[in-house]
Amino acid sequence: NLNGSRISGKQLKHPSNSQNEQAHELKTSFDNLHLTDGSVDDIPGGIVLRGNKAKLSKLIFTTSGEDYVSTAKDTVRGTIIDGCKFYNNKGDKSIQLNAAEDAEITNCYITGGQTAIRLQESTSKRKNIKCSVRDTTFDKVPTAINVAGYTTLTVSGNTFKGVSEQYNGGPHTKIIKK
Repeated sequence: NLNGSRISGKQLKHPSNSQNEQAHELKTSFDNLHLTDGSVDDIPGGIVLRGNKAKLSKLIFTTSGEDYVSTAKDTVRGTIIDGCKFYNNKGDKSIQLNAAEDAEITNCYITGGQTAIRLQESTSKRKNIKCSVRDTTFDKVPTAINVAGYTTLTVSGNTFKGVSEQYNGGPHTKIIKK
């Protein structure tokens, strides 16, 4: 529990291009990480989750680079992001779960960036990936949710304001609206 504290990357070297995928990241490599009640600010490469069943809750994300939160391809399962706010003023995606198996994103607010949420990596060979996005508000972002691979996404209760494309899925994806 961060108890209102902040994780800041202001002292890290920042690339001139905020889309630089080689920017410094905060990598976590253990299972059952739970970060709650605080803020994450100015980490050039965002937080990379490498452990199973990570949970991020009640966090406020601001001023990151390429992606605010991501997972490496085909490495983890069970990521939960609940009640978080993403103020994406210069990054690409707020959430990029390249490994989206059993992922749940609920009760979040996401504004800015190019794509709010990207689920599953497009070149993944894994099949029967199931994930969900519920009760989340997407505000002023061109694409709300981009889904790739052999993924079934269940969605319900989401709100879209100033969004050009709500859902974008690949040829093997399935989107279930409840």
